[in-house]
Amino acid sequence: MDDTASAVGVDPIPEADGDRRPRAAPRHADLAALASLLASALVAVGLDRPPPLEPLAAAIMEWTPVPVANWLLESFGAAGKPLALFGASAVWLATAGLLGAVASAGRLGRLALPAALLASALIGWVLTRAGGLPGVLTLVGGFWVVYGTLRGRRVRPAVAAGGVPHPIEPRRRALLAMAANASVLAVVSGLPVAASALRVRLFGRSSRPPLLAYAPPAARSSEFSLAGLTPEVTPLASFYLMSKNVADPVLTASAWSLGVHGRVRRSLSLSLDDLAAMPRTDQHVTMQCVSNPVGGPLWSATLFSGVRLADLLSLAEPLPDAAWVSFSAPDGHREQLSLDRALDPSILVAYGMGGDWLTPEHGFPARVLAAGLYGFRSVKWLAAVELLSQPRPGHWEERGWTAAEIHTTARVDLVQREPGGELLAAGVAFAGRRGVRAVEVRIADGAWQPAMLHLPPLGPAMWVQWRARLDAPTGRTARVEVRAIDGAGVPQDEAARGQFPNGATGLHGLSVTW
Repeated sequence: MDDTASAVGVDPIPEADGDRRPRAAPRHADLAALASLLASALVAVGLDRPPPLEPLAAAIMEWTPVPVANWLLESFGAAGKPLALFGASAVWLATAGLLGAVASAGRLGRLALPAALLASALIGWVLTRAGGLPGVLTLVGGFWVVYGTLRGRRVRPAVAAGGVPHPIEPRRRALLAMAANASVLAVVSGLPVAASALRVRLFGRSSRPPLLAYAPPAARSSEFSLAGLTPEVTPLASFYLMSKNVADPVLTASAWSLGVHGRVRRSLSLSLDDLAAMPRTDQHVTMQCVSNPVGGPLWSATLFSGVRLADLLSLAEPLPDAAWVSFSAPDGHREQLSLDRALDPSILVAYGMGGDWLTPEHGFPARVLAAGLYGFRSVKWLAAVELLSQPRPGHWEERGWTAAEIHTTARVDLVQREPGGELLAAGVAFAGRRGVRAVEVRIADGAWQPAMLHLPPLGPAMWVQWRARLDAPTGRTARVEVRAIDGAGVPQDEAARGQFPNGATGLHGLSVTW
């Protein structure tokens, strides 16, 4: 007897042959899908391999049109990685939903099982190519999701007295079934994100002792000890992160080497120990992402440690026709510098930051550190340095980004009223290797007033803290704006422009009431 029909006090109606009704996925199919995908994630972590949905997410990112990809980068920044993983889950599961809808309309019949197998195979093909055993387990989970949707238990409508179908009951049960399936699929979608983070934690941390005892230098002036002012040296946990990848490479020092080849007399293959044995250079550098909006958070500063790129190139002995240096990493990131710029002593192959070794997120075992250039030029997880006679466009150049030198920019961190009635404004300014000569502040489009700088800066490619006392009447609201002037005496560009294709420009400010 139909339990649901009994609950409303009516007898069930016999099902006619060939009758097609909406179906709800059986509970064991959802549990099998969840178990398979959980096993997939755990096996991927145990084998130190990417969770198997990551290749699909990476393919989606590569297929995304360049204008859309640039908009997503500007809009979501570092949040793009989990969004891409959830997107891959959505694409993977969309087939199950589509086929389930077709099946519920009664058009598949006996073809439900072959259709489920085919759908799982097509999606799983991408996964198994790069996922190995985790990909196979993901394929099994995908089969159960699709097959469970298509071959679930029939949902019969309850009937009221007189044999009239109950108008509410089947809808309620269908909604409950959809909610249950959605809950399972939401958990499934989050597994790749959790597995990726666990993999980095288990395999990506260096067990080596710190490079050097390091603490941020003390302020040269007590006037810059202000709550809310950006510190000169960014704590490592707060250092900005940006990556083009769904899953960043997780490399071990023992398996990693850096190749230097191309238009050279001597090709090199260097281990991390080889780099660490060479003369070390430590320098404070401010890094900024090209997708940072004016006044945004995507810039940070710390002490970087490594080997001058010029020293490595000298060992390799460039040939007379060598004019460009190309850097590449296992994630497919590739950028280039002219040989003249690469020989600048400020360009490092860095393996440390903040007195310790690089973290996986920041490019362990080694990365390029191109001081004064936007961050995408500083290739992380560096694997090869190739000298070329002709330029080879990099990953972001191929996508229309043209930025080179960092634009001069300044940010207002705080504006507060002092006991004497004056306003105190403070923040940071940066002009790459050009340095900051002066900072000026104004209120409500008034005259520019000079600010005090925290000098000397910690390095030639470091930002500078500034502060200014301003006279202002009470009882009004206005905008406090700032501009920086670089070491050559050129004020920053005040025209408001977005990040693409050459980095953002314009003035930053805060609106305050006093």
